[in-house]
Amino acid sequence: MRISAVIPTRNAAAEIGSLLTAIAKQTLKPSEIVVVDSESSDETVSLANAHPLARVISIQRGDFNHGGTRDMAFREAVGDVVLFFLQDVVIRDETYIETLVQATLLDGVACAYGRQVA
Repeated sequence: MRISAVIPTRNAAAEIGSLLTAIAKQTLKPSEIVVVDSESSDETVSLANAHPLARVISIQRGDFNHGGTRDMAFREAVGDVVLFFLQDVVIRDETYIETLVQATLLDGVACAYGRQVA
């Protein structure tokens, strides 16, 4: 089973490195990380490009749409399971991806949602 992680970004240089590192430390690693960047003016794209699993798709800032951009990324992803992350998420558990994927393998489950703490 292939897993894709999708991260829409814009000026995420302060967070993207730690997020990519946390994803790389997961017990179940994705086959790819699709970073959809909306014309960042910081080092977001270069930081993402430095990660071996990341593939950056650049879009115009005005073309970003919460649903439409995620749909485009979903269609670009190669995974049988596609996980969506926010650029500032902090993953606190190395089994996070494994837990989400296991939940989607249950009969009748089409999607799973991870707990968010503000």
